[in-house]
Amino acid sequence: MLANVRRVFSHLAVYGSGEILLFGISFLLVPVYTRVLTPAEYGVLGLLLLLRAFLRPLNQLGLDESFLRFYYDCDDDAARRTLTSTTLVAIGLASGLVLTVLLSGAPTFSRLLFGSAEHAWTLRLLALNGFLQAFLCVPHSLLRIRNEPARFARWTIGGGLGATAGRLLLVVGFRMGVFGIMLADLLVSIVLVAGLSRVVERPIGRVSWRRAREMLRFSLPLVPTALLQQVTMMSDRFFVRLSRPLADVGIYQLGGTIANVLRIYPEAFRRAWMPFAFEKMDQPDAPRQFAQLATVAFAVLVFGTLGIAILAGPVVQIMTPPTFHGAAAVVPFLVLSVALHGATVFLTTSLNVAKRTRALPVAAAVAATVTVTGHVTLIPQFGLLGAAGATAAGQAARVIVMTVAAQRLYHIPYEIGRLFRTTLVGLVVYAAAGFAPADVSAEALIVRVGLLATFPLALIGAGVVDREALERLRAGAAARGAEDW
Repeated sequence: MLANVRRVFSHLAVYGSGEILLFGISFLLVPVYTRVLTPAEYGVLGLLLLLRAFLRPLNQLGLDESFLRFYYDCDDDAARRTLTSTTLVAIGLASGLVLTVLLSGAPTFSRLLFGSAEHAWTLRLLALNGFLQAFLCVPHSLLRIRNEPARFARWTIGGGLGATAGRLLLVVGFRMGVFGIMLADLLVSIVLVAGLSRVVERPIGRVSWRRAREMLRFSLPLVPTALLQQVTMMSDRFFVRLSRPLADVGIYQLGGTIANVLRIYPEAFRRAWMPFAFEKMDQPDAPRQFAQLATVAFAVLVFGTLGIAILAGPVVQIMTPPTFHGAAAVVPFLVLSVALHGATVFLTTSLNVAKRTRALPVAAAVAATVTVTGHVTLIPQFGLLGAAGATAAGQAARVIVMTVAAQRLYHIPYEIGRLFRTTLVGLVVYAAAGFAPADVSAEALIVRVGLLATFPLALIGAGVVDREALERLRAGAAARGAEDW
């Protein structure tokens, strides 16, 4: 068990290192952006990010997941090259169609989102960036398959640093606003596509339309799933916009930015986990191994969720002007939403191993229905808090439906007792934080950090984590991480 944990978490550390660095830089730039962009401009950015999230599954048609799954079914290099070329051509056709629609209809989409055609060219930049980004899933997947997390991280860090530098130059230096953010991202995507093209095997294989049909049968159910997931995760910005000014969308967007720091962990874990899961899936004891790893992964997820929820208030007050301070109130609900979404990694594993992805749209549809119903009923009465609460409720519904479906198709004997105790400890620590001082004094911060530090100690006391196993894991992960770098 410890060997598996060391492997997954050492790769996670490398995959996550780039994400952590980039989120750290972006986080430190929040005081800059919130003083250069008005809340209304931040609202425009939030709606653009909403559109980008909806476009991503349309650009890729789920072929990123399909490529990773079918790669392990290829018997030789020729078959793998055929799979690669087929995936790239299919993505090009799908994303090219999306690009054509957006380039020609940008003024119309701008009026629908913002009430005027002022941001049409900003939308065009976003569309071009999405077209290029769609192709990156192939070299990214190849690096994961080849167990090259350090190389993956270097490209991630390089791209993120380039985007950060470009944004600072265009937004802060040239005062180009949200347009400058989209332009900087596009320029970096051009460089990444050119650089990562060298990861793809040469020579490129032939295109197999039979293979394309097989891949689409696997991946197309993922498209409505992804779209419905975006309804659950990000439609809150749209519904807030329907009844609130753009400035409120901007405040809400800032809360989402802080909550999304947690996404570093489940995203990095997924990249390290899926190749491992596909390698182990045919072993007799694979379900037991998956269950043990799930306990460890869940404890880390709860700890990260607590950290963001407990420290959000002081962080917002310290880093932003008073016009943005309302963002702190929505962070606990939003970070809970991110945590629930991240908790489905193992549930998705069951469906992918069983090649039964048709259950995903059902879960996503239930979640989207709960979310939209919540937005319609709660936002008029509770405002931004209603939007955040509806988002969390939708994610909870998704977890419930996916658990039932996944366990029927590929049963994983989760350690329910340990998972329950981990959740209970997290709730107790968060409740205790409610009595901590709400100001930003040093004493108040020490109290909050101290409460957060009790979480891992309480897990050991509750029998969730074995002390000797934890020490062996820490030593092994440190050694393995050094080897990867």
